[in-house]
Amino acid sequence: MIIPAVVLISVTLQQPQQPSPAARAARLAAYDTSRAVLSHVSRPVAEVKSALDVYRRAVFNGTDEDVLHNADYLRSSCEAVDTTARIMAPKVCQHCAERDAQAAFDGYRQMLPSLRRGVAHCAAQVWALERRPDAAKRLRQDVRVIGNPLIATLRFYESRLGAVLKAINVAGATQPPPVQARPRPAPRP
Repeated sequence: MIIPAVVLISVTLQQPQQPSPAARAARLAAYDTSRAVLSHVSRPVAEVKSALDVYRRAVFNGTDEDVLHNADYLRSSCEAVDTTARIMAPKVCQHCAERDAQAAFDGYRQMLPSLRRGVAHCAAQVWALERRPDAAKRLRQDVRVIGNPLIATLRFYESRLGAVLKAINVAGATQPPPVQARPRPAPRP
């Protein structure tokens, strides 16, 4: 008589317990908030990409006034990403998703400080160059010094974002294609 009771108790304990409706609702709310964080951060990142493109165009084809104006636009866009990422980082859930999706969310959350450092560094560089007496000239000379690390930061961001989108099965979520370096022209004799 005792053996069937022990078997019944062990079988009952081995069955997974269903979470309470309140716990399930909290988990879904955390998951939805984490998904919302993706779009909140993506908007200012898209603005930085646009600002960088406009700044580079101004450096190579614009007047000094265009360079200064677009450098200021790039700096303020980078500051917006820094602020948004700082506010949104704690809102990414730590235990709300299935295993694969949670690992992707964890990677995204861990990437946000490096995104913040990259855009903050860019904003600081532009700010320092804008304060110089020969600002437009220095901004033109340092366009690659400013832009290349920012591009690397944005690529890292996109790779982590792509992993999250793929893990949560968002349609059209693909990794960005690898960028190949352009071959340098041979030096002229």
